[in-house]
Amino acid sequence: MKKISIGLMILLLCGCQSASVNELQESVCTMNAGGAAVTTIFEHDDNYVKTQKNVNVVQLDMSAVSADELTATAEVAAAIYRTVKGIEYSYEIDDQFFIETLYIDFTAASIEELSAIGIVRNADETTTQIGIKETLAMNREMGLECTENE
Repeated sequence: MKKISIGLMILLLCGCQSASVNELQESVCTMNAGGAAVTTIFEHDDNYVKTQKNVNVVQLDMSAVSADELTATAEVAAAIYRTVKGIEYSYEIDDQFFIETLYIDFTAASIEELSAIGIVRNADETTTQIGIKETLAMNREMGLECTENE
């Protein structure tokens, strides 16, 4: 489950590109598998992602990972994300569910810094923004269902 959550967060951001300014739209990608529900909301203009919110909900009785392991992983993630401008991370756990939320403001965050911690892939030194079309395509390739431009 830990690898699924981290892998999804990373792969959701693989479509990297470089500048544009338009009215913001919203696209949503979702997946349910093995007791885990993933929802990612992208706010974007016609070309680039401006913000992203990931919400991962793990049903504990269906998870191969214990609540303690999920909490330990979340604490490590929180410590890393706390140091990065433009990222907000939180998690909560009860008897039934582990819920984590990751919010990234790409207008405030550094693509270079996001790459360094493994959130953004396929970026090079000229990448300044995350392409929405490429990002949605990568999500679909991973099996997520995406609705665009709501």
